[in-house]
Amino acid sequence: MEKQKSGSEEVSISEGSGDYPPMLMVGGVVYTDTYEEYKGKTAGRTIQKAGAYAETGIPLKDGEQNFDRTSGVEYFRVDQDTLAVCVDGIWRVFRASKDST
Repeated sequence: MEKQKSGSEEVSISEGSGDYPPMLMVGGVVYTDTYEEYKGKTAGRTIQKAGAYAETGIPLKDGEQNFDRTSGVEYFRVDQDTLAVCVDGIWRVFRASKDST
């Protein structure tokens, strides 16, 4: 298992796997898809866009994501540890990654 520095935290990745869960970096924190649909309200939320695709498979800079090469991924902050991210037209819950050891 290899560790890569991602903003202010390390994220563990499996060598040679090449498969990563959908992730997005915002404010130096990597948020990872929980694969749960966001059931809250989207009206009145400040929608932002992530523009860059993480070629390494893991986001290393703010605004990078690893699941949509077309960029323009929309998201908004739900709370300090949670984002709602639009994936294939469905708002999904992304949670802040905790330090993996």
